[in-house]
Amino acid sequence: HNPQGLCRAIGYTRPTAGRHLMVAEPVDENYVRHKREVLQQLHNEAAAAAKSNGWVPTVARDIYCHICHYRRPVGISFACPIMGHFYCERHLQDRFGLSIEDALSSTSPCPICALECTCN
Repeated sequence: HNPQGLCRAIGYTRPTAGRHLMVAEPVDENYVRHKREVLQQLHNEAAAAAKSNGWVPTVARDIYCHICHYRRPVGISFACPIMGHFYCERHLQDRFGLSIEDALSSTSPCPICALECTCN
């Protein structure tokens, strides 16, 4: 278990304490560029898998939301085969600015599979 390595892996930098000022430690630019490339590749692979397998966003009912973890009456499962990758109507709007109708016509890959979800 290496918490510093994990923090660096996700791009978090621990602030260093000054007398009156908190300054974030600089992040290695090569690391940032590599992380961006890996995330772009993952996005492309998730999109290609969805397209080649014919996965499309679907309306789902009575499933637990990925963000709030409450069972919701209606929401969207994005283009992937994993049942738990579901967003309720509220978080679909809050996180992505999409209505259910917009999400159904979306060609974007599943944000959870592509590690683009903004959950904590």
